[in-house]
Amino acid sequence: MKKYFKLLLIIILTLTITIPVNAEVKTEDRNTLNNLGVNKKWKITENNKDNVLRTPKVDASEKIYDFENVLTEEEKTKLKQEIDSYMEKTGFELIIVIKNLPYYDDKENEDYAADFYDYNDFALELKGYSGTLLFRNTYEQNPYYDLYMFGETQLYYQGEGRNDAILDTIYNDLHNGNYYEGFSLYISMLNNYYDKGICNDLKNYTLDENGFLQKQFTIHYIFISLFTLLLSFITMFTMKSKNKMIHKAVDANDYLDKASTVYKEKTDNLISTHTTHHIITSSSSGGGGGFHSSGGSSGGGHSSGGGRHG
Repeated sequence: MKKYFKLLLIIILTLTITIPVNAEVKTEDRNTLNNLGVNKKWKITENNKDNVLRTPKVDASEKIYDFENVLTEEEKTKLKQEIDSYMEKTGFELIIVIKNLPYYDDKENEDYAADFYDYNDFALELKGYSGTLLFRNTYEQNPYYDLYMFGETQLYYQGEGRNDAILDTIYNDLHNGNYYEGFSLYISMLNNYYDKGICNDLKNYTLDENGFLQKQFTIHYIFISLFTLLLSFITMFTMKSKNKMIHKAVDANDYLDKASTVYKEKTDNLISTHTTHHIITSSSSGGGGGFHSSGGSSGGGHSSGGGRHG
């Protein structure tokens, strides 16, 4: 009897004890989806099709994409609540991506992060698809992370050194593997800077239709320019009207002193030729002033924080 009792007890304990297992990030096969699963305005061409196919198609409602299982399910749940609160307050999207990718250069990380945001259904209804994506590359030989800003979030986090402050503040936690603490601190800083409002050095900037920062000319500056131009015309007209002694020349002969002018015949003989070549270069930049947005393979604009290694 005791033998059966012990066996029954073991079965009950086995059924009641659960071992926490981190759920994998759910993805879909883009080849089975209409327009490869891209529901934003971006056009898929031969130039960016490979980028689209390399980008995981994820459920946009999850917000946290932990491909490396560095967070527990409990930590994900708490972070998701913090993200939901931030999004309800600001109206901006907030995405966290953790992925182990071989590191070649910062551009590789930026391309992956920008494509992940652009080719998934984040912030579909927001101007410029406004939101942020924090990408943590856990590549052991060279771990890396950076903040990417899309749409109107660039106005809140790109200027006044805010992006650098955010990345520097969360460095120790991410470097030491304290991911929940680091991500939670990151969300808190986004909230604090949002409360401060648009960066002072970006208040004269706006977004074009593709999400690039552009400096705008306000009515104040236009008025000053027109007033200055009008004042110059008035000054010139006044000076001209006061000077009545000037004889207006209407013919080239009016300028000649006929008594002292002597005409001589002169001929030019071509002796040799010499040609000088000058190379003319031009440069252009996106955005305006000292703040520049980068363009992803989609054609949309975004800004980044410069990235950190460690």
